[in-house]
Amino acid sequence: MPSALQILFSARLLSAGAVVLVAMLVGAEAARGMNLVQWLGGLTAVSAAVSWAVIERAWPKKASVQVRQD
Repeated sequence: MPSALQILFSARLLSAGAVVLVAMLVGAEAARGMNLVQWLGGLTAVSAAVSWAVIERAWPKKASVQVRQD
């Protein structure tokens, strides 16, 4: 059973938090006004965070191998 710290700092929750944080920061800057280069940078940051979250959820987990003692 994973501990509370392992659950809190899991890659799944950190990737979801990164999506929320990056979207919040880009949205706040967009509300203040951004030029084209800043929009492209914001779009890149958001798409990278979303990609990380999707990869974290879709990537197969490493199978644990059990060695038999014969």
